[in-house]
Amino acid sequence: MITLFQLFTMDQWYTLLKRLWIDNSKFEATLYIILWVLFGSFIFKNIFVGIMVNNFQDISREIMAEQDNALAEEAKEIARLELMEELNSTCTGDEEGVSTASRLQDNNPEEGVQGTESE
Repeated sequence: MITLFQLFTMDQWYTLLKRLWIDNSKFEATLYIILWVLFGSFIFKNIFVGIMVNNFQDISREIMAEQDNALAEEAKEIARLELMEELNSTCTGDEEGVSTASRLQDNNPEEGVQGTESE
């Protein structure tokens, strides 16, 4: 098992190849080493890339969630400020807080009543 791990990591693979040449034919030993190196590098690269892609996706999801939360908080704050301005303007009797219908009724009360009844 340690030998296979050494082949996967390419740690002293040539020393292992020399040892295999002593006990086996050079062709079989070389083929064995090459296959395990290719197989191991393929597996480790895929595992590494998979882990990295997964981490980047998690980070991306977290950033998107933070942005969505910030936008929601900003929208809440804007709505709160608009409501405060509206309430403030109606309490002070400011012209901006008075609706168009009430202005029409103040200028001409009879026409404002007739216009609302006919609709």
